[in-house]
Amino acid sequence: FMTRISEICAEDSRNMAKYIILRRHVTFFKEGEECEHFEEPDEVAVWIPGSKTDQSMQGVYRSHFSSGEELCVVTALAEWMQATAWVALEEPLFAVPHATGELVVLTRQAVADSFKAAAVQTGVPACDISTHSARIGGATALLHCGEGESVAVAGRWSSDCFRRYTRWTRHL
Repeated sequence: FMTRISEICAEDSRNMAKYIILRRHVTFFKEGEECEHFEEPDEVAVWIPGSKTDQSMQGVYRSHFSSGEELCVVTALAEWMQATAWVALEEPLFAVPHATGELVVLTRQAVADSFKAAAVQTGVPACDISTHSARIGGATALLHCGEGESVAVAGRWSSDCFRRYTRWTRHL
């Protein structure tokens, strides 16, 4: 979905953006009709209520369709919703109950640590990786598939500044 990290993660255990995506912002569809996550959906729509560049909180919907591949965003989100079904719809999408009974929300630091650990395991220096790497990767992948305007729309950039995020590779 090319989300910004603050749209899916808390800054820390106490602070999160007012526009963090909540569980109720995720809707599943099957053959164009709304369905539950356990009904083998073929599409997922996510309401992104705002962002650092959408302070007026106009929000935007983004949809993805099932790819049938091993790593499919529709399947992954459906499985996540199933695994965390007891979490209230008004809670952040990536919140889970802790042993203490409190909810724990995925944090920016936890994502950064995971990215860096994976990078090191593949021989990439940890200092080359940040939470912004996922947005960079998404923008680059889209640019490889098509024109720049598609990247700008998907990433919700109002200018061509997305071009500074992309990384050309030998595969292009």
